[in-house]
Amino acid sequence: ITPAGVITEIIDSTGDGAGNGLNDASGIAVDAVGNVYVAGNNSDNAFKITSAGVITEIIDFTGDGTGNGLNSASGIDLDAAGNVYVSGGISDNVFKITPAGVITEIIDDTGDGAGGGLDGPRCIAVDAVGNAYVAGAGSDNAFKITPAGVITEIIDSTGDGAGNGLDDARDIAVDAAGNVYVGGAISDNTFRLVPDCNTNGTADATDIDDGTSQDCNTNNVPDECDIAAGTSLDGDGDGVPDECDGCPNDANKIAPGVCGCGTSDDDTDGDGTEDCNDGCPNDPNKIAPGVCGCGTPDDDTDGDGTEDCNDDCPNDPGKTAPGPCGCGTADDDSDGDGVLDCDDNCPNDPNKNAPGTCGCGASDDDSDGDGIANCVDNCANTPNPDQADNDGNGTGDACEPPPAGQPSGSCGCGAGSALLMPLMLTAIGWMRYRKPVRRTTAENTG
Repeated sequence: ITPAGVITEIIDSTGDGAGNGLNDASGIAVDAVGNVYVAGNNSDNAFKITSAGVITEIIDFTGDGTGNGLNSASGIDLDAAGNVYVSGGISDNVFKITPAGVITEIIDDTGDGAGGGLDGPRCIAVDAVGNAYVAGAGSDNAFKITPAGVITEIIDSTGDGAGNGLDDARDIAVDAAGNVYVGGAISDNTFRLVPDCNTNGTADATDIDDGTSQDCNTNNVPDECDIAAGTSLDGDGDGVPDECDGCPNDANKIAPGVCGCGTSDDDTDGDGTEDCNDGCPNDPNKIAPGVCGCGTPDDDTDGDGTEDCNDDCPNDPGKTAPGPCGCGTADDDSDGDGVLDCDDNCPNDPNKNAPGTCGCGASDDDSDGDGIANCVDNCANTPNPDQADNDGNGTGDACEPPPAGQPSGSCGCGAGSALLMPLMLTAIGWMRYRKPVRRTTAENTG
């Protein structure tokens, strides 16, 4: 029936017109492109009717063809991927039919396999992420079947557990937020089941709103539930669905960051350069080894062009090695005598490296060989080891001639005068004693 009220029969009891009839059409669903799906309760089958009117039987009473038959096709629905779900009210099961025609039984009368059985499924619904929900009219319960095949009983005959029971669960629906609604035909009531896929006692929407759970693909389902249900893959096991994970094979990253997937963006030394780009990841002062290597600065304290690590005199700009004189002292030889100034006590005298007797710049020669250097010898060319200088004039006696008139015998000038002096004084005295005394006339007459 069009919006304009035009009515067209799109299928009748003849079904596909090829011998596969339709009897007691009990369920109907429509996909996003206008294809219609109809379940035949008594004909135990289902048909697809395209918008062009092409009719195809998509499942019959043989079910999946491996022994799991379909009896009383009661409910039908489909997911966003085009998979069709058909429930068997008497065969107590549900089948999934892919667009390629592959048929799989996704639940049977054992229900969740934990005691919650399925009996008389009349209605089925599928949410936005491919979870199928089926209500059991005879078992007074409902189940959730994930795309990965995980089956969970979401409500049973106790209803809300507060005295409001569920009897004859004939109808089921799910909204865009994932809330599931189950109607009880005999208990005359309907229940809303707020999704709590991680069973933490808080609605999934609340978990997402308060940040307890992430919903990276914004499908109103916590990411952990998408992963658990198989709706999303998580290749690296980091809890982030691959479709939202920029590094789906790196459990430590969800985005490449600076270093790329598979390499951490750590900055071990805290210098602001990630280890992957830091040639010295443990040295906060360097990002490349430089001349001195990681852990040693490339300083040149004395500014001589040689880094301290290679400079054995880091505070002496004139040297990079101590040499004979050590750091801070030049290895110069100012007088060119082969002895460095630091060891030469006469650094400007090429003939001496110690002052000696005469001092730097003066020779310690001893021309007369008397053991007295010329510079202090009072008679440098005449041997006079006693350095006698009787007249104290600074010239040695050995270098001075005797005074005039004085013999220069072996005793030298003035020799023997000390012996003659007493004799001379005696002679003078005797002569005075022997001299006649002159008398005056008066004395003579008296």
